[in-house]
Parts: sequence; C-alpha cells; structure tokens
Amino acid sequence: MSLKEWESKILIDTVDMFIDSALPVSSSGLQQEKEIDLSGATIRNIMANLEKLGYLRKAHNQSGRIPTTKGYKFYTTALDLNKNELVVDKELITKLDDIINKRKFGINNVIEETVKVISEITDLVTIAKSKKEDYILEAMNLFIIDKKKSVITIVSSGRDPVSKVINNPKGILTDDLKVSIDIFNERLKGTYISELKKNVELITPLISQKVKNFDKVLELFTNLIMEGVEGEKNYKSGTSNIINYRDVYDKLDRKKLLSIIEDNSIWKILEESGKTSDSDNKLTFTTEEDSHLDNIVIINREINVKGVKTSFALAAPKRVKYKQIATIFDWLESKLELINNGEDNE
Repeated sequence: MSLKEWESKILIDTVDMFIDSALPVSSSGLQQEKEIDLSGATIRNIMANLEKLGYLRKAHNQSGRIPTTKGYKFYTTALDLNKNELVVDKELITKLDDIINKRKFGINNVIEETVKVISEITDLVTIAKSKKEDYILEAMNLFIIDKKKSVITIVSSGRDPVSKVINNPKGILTDDLKVSIDIFNERLKGTYISELKKNVELITPLISQKVKNFDKVLELFTNLIMEGVEGEKNYKSGTSNIINYRDVYDKLDRKKLLSIIEDNSIWKILEESGKTSDSDNKLTFTTEEDSHLDNIVIINREINVKGVKTSFALAAPKRVKYKQIATIFDWLESKLELINNGEDNE
C-alpha cells in the first residue's frame, strides 16, 4: 500500500526530527518545526494513521511518536537529494580526492583507503566487499610453435583475450592438446569463470578416455583460464567505534555485530534478506528481522569501481543521519566514475 503525498511528507519530516533530536515527535512540534500548512488536528490524524500502518509508534510514557523500522525503510527509499545541493564534509573530500584523483594506489587499495576514510569521518563501522564481474569463457585457441612450445589464447567476455606461451607438459603430445582444446570449446563454451572448476570435473571422464596424462592438461588449462581472475575481497575499518554507538545499550547487540563483521557473514545477511542495492543505487538496509540486531542498521550501497563490483556498507545505530550517508555515497560514486571513465588525474 503506497502512502499519499501528505502521509509521505509527514512521515519523512517525523523521521528527520527524531534523528536530529532523539525525542518523540508531536503533531504540534512537527507543525511548528517544519512549517506544515495543515491544521494540528489533520497532522494528528495523519500520524495516527501512519501508526496504524506500522510506520510510527507511540513512545513509552511520552507524548509524540517515533519511527519504526518500516518507517526508517520508507524514509531511506524516499530520500530525494538534489545533487547540486549536496554538502560533503570537507575533510572527507580532501582525503578521498587524494586517494581517487591522484591514484596513488591500485583499485584494491583505493577501496581499502576509502573504507578507512569514511569510517574516520562518520565514526561508524565501514566495510566493503569487492568482486570482479564474472567472465564467460567464449573460446580457447591453440597455436603449435614446435614439439616443446605452444601458444594458447583464451577469449572470454568482459576482458581482453589472454595469450600465453607454454612449455608443453612432459608426456603430453601436441595432438593431446588439440583434442583437449576441442573438448573445452565444445563442452565449456559459455561457462562462467566462477563455475569453471566445477564444470571441468564434469568433463574429466571424457578427456580421460582420449588423453594420456589428462590431469596435467586439465591443471594447465584451468590455471591459464583462472590466471588474473581475482576472487572476493573484504575490507573493514572502525570496529572499535561500536562501543560508542548511541542508542545501542545491549552488549549482546554489539558483540553480535562485531562477530558478523569479523566472519563476513554480514554479507550473507544482506544477500539472504534481499536488501542488497537495487539498480537505482538507492540506500538499502536490514531490519531487525534480517540481522536480529534491535537498534543497529546495516546500510548498503553498491558502486562499480573500474569493473569491480563493490558493495559498501556501514553498520550504524538506527537513529543515524541517513541523508549524510546518502550524500557521501552519491559523492563517492561521482568521484569513482572518473576512474571508470578513465578521466582521473594520473
């Protein structure tokens, strides 16, 4: 059920006020603070309806209402930032400019240093996971130089062809290499590189019938195809900040958060809950049902860094400045676009 225009505005303004003040928001306070052109009674009715719908709840022993997880979720998906009015911490800009524009580092170090800087500026635990886009094997070509040497060219989608001069394995005839190449092209064309080893096992019985010392050939071909393909990398910074998180009083919550960060299961929580970033690159986050953390939210954003699919996430108290985080990610993405487009200053 979608919210009406005034319901959306009242909910967003309520979340804004609660994030800033940590105090329950009343209809009169909302009307005065946000200068809403509605009567107090109308605002009260709208807030009461938002409570029925599960976006707000009454604070214990206090007048006014506070956002629920459902309310926060709506708030993050409704963030509409004017990119011309984005204000990013100057220290953050200076440090990230130094990392990104001057390109002191390779891509992995750019991501690692970016995680550190965001953590320093926000005082939040910041993590990232990078994984290169999966390639698809399209063809393998064999060029015989002589009885001892050959050239193998591997063609796969998403990267330049790779050619390697190899010493023909001892005990392997050139005809055996040709037969093996033909089987690879026939049976493994269209295979994702990430699934290569599993699929090689499926064709092993066939190659073993036609090629002596087939295990050497399989090892050689698999290593050549996988060469230069990086696996998943994880980065984290600021785990010591957890102890200072406002509104997080449960020590078990802090311990659980630290545990899922250290063992990287935080990404599994994001994936299984279906809360990873969508194609519009909006902020998304877990609920307590996903992570079993009552007052901690995991905020996620996916950004492409020079062909490296990178998920950035911040683990934060639920009452966090979402607009500030959205602004940081929007600005970061715009800067990383310079790398993607080859416009960075070497």
